Amino acid sequence: MHSYDILFLLDNQMISILEIQDLNAKETDPIDQIFYWILYDKQQDKLEKLEFQSMKSHDGIEERWFKQGQYLKFTDQSGEYTSNGIDKNYHQHLTRQHDRVLSDKRHIAIIDFLNKIHS
Repeated sequence: MHSYDILFLLDNQMISILEIQDLNAKETDPIDQIFYWILYDKQQDKLEKLEFQSMKSHDGIEERWFKQGQYLKFTDQSGEYTSNGIDKNYHQHLTRQHDRVLSDKRHIAIIDFLNKIHS
């Protein structure tokens, strides 16, 4: 069974966005097989891997761009997520969760995700 550490967790009533580190990965593994950005849709109980493209950090503001057209901007307190996909065009305000505690449903979805990509 895989274990992981949550590096960032941003959340609202509809979605959670997380960066996780796969603790079962080897130091020699490519970085995209160690760290993952994940979007969890709470209404659909669906997890989607976000394809990390680039990042920027400045003046306490973190920015992340993803290949699917998504953009995440966050501070120590809150964040904004924008998706410009073909079937999804929306903007979400998120709260940064420092306790990084997940519901059982989200935890199981992440373990299933890690098991699938490493099987």
